[in-house]
Amino acid sequence: MKRAWGIALTLLSGGVLASCASLLGAGGDYEIAASSSGVGGAAATVTSSAVGTGGDPATTASEAASSSSDASSGTGGAGGGVVNPPSWHRYSFSMATGTWSSALLSSVWTSANAPPSSGIVATCHLDHFDKLLVFTSDGMLHIQEGSLWLPPVPAQSTFNEITNPAHLAGLYHVPSDWNVSPMAMPLLEGLTFVDNPTYWVYNFTANNTATLVTQGLAPDEAPPGPPQATGRAQWFFEIWNKTKIGQPDGFAIWSAYGDGNVYKLPADIIWSKSQVESVPIWAGKNGAPDWASLKAAYFIGHPADGVGTVVFIGP
Repeated sequence: MKRAWGIALTLLSGGVLASCASLLGAGGDYEIAASSSGVGGAAATVTSSAVGTGGDPATTASEAASSSSDASSGTGGAGGGVVNPPSWHRYSFSMATGTWSSALLSSVWTSANAPPSSGIVATCHLDHFDKLLVFTSDGMLHIQEGSLWLPPVPAQSTFNEITNPAHLAGLYHVPSDWNVSPMAMPLLEGLTFVDNPTYWVYNFTANNTATLVTQGLAPDEAPPGPPQATGRAQWFFEIWNKTKIGQPDGFAIWSAYGDGNVYKLPADIIWSKSQVESVPIWAGKNGAPDWASLKAAYFIGHPADGVGTVVFIGP
């Protein structure tokens, strides 16, 4: 089976998607070829069927464990020590309750190997593997596996070709064979890194190794798509819903570019966009964060039904 991942999104034959979203059907070998659908753009109107209904989860097992361990303030040193920048927040929208909550990162990411409580440039929670990837402004990669934060490593030690990981605009993933049954082994996650207009697409394995598949420059999408070349991505998240395989919402990627819109790229690869204030997770919701201040995002949920929690990181 061909297992190529591509940010440019034209599927040539049946099967899986790659860097953004893909076919409405399943089965067969697949390959993604470059097209005008470039990279990094991803998502749009967060419809009520995807975000804002049903469900339950929120924090990862690891975050739950981390938040109960030793808390570090992240807001300043004692007696003449180095003063740390103020802690950023984790803003969570629960699809189960339709409500927002927030917590200081310094109270959530507390273990010695956890990321800093500010300076987060990109995040991604994977579906095939229980891993949260966090990239920081000092060029480091932090990986949380289950309830354990692994020792951080320079991001370029894993993703060698990324020119400056500290300057990433965002990151999103597509699990291998998301619309195929049975899935081919070994399972992979297709990771697309964006530093507009440049993108890099990798295959990522369960043992945290990565292989570059392709890289290139993304064009601006025609409206209602995002400004992938002339804009800069603000955040990405993706939702896999196995109950909707064969439909556009079987897999969808959402993104923002700081222009007041949320972009959606579903599995039929037809872009849409909505003003942030009209998106169900923001519209009329108490406690919603200032969309303009957000720096990264990820989704924690159940691929079985696409229900879970959308998490944003920002001051």
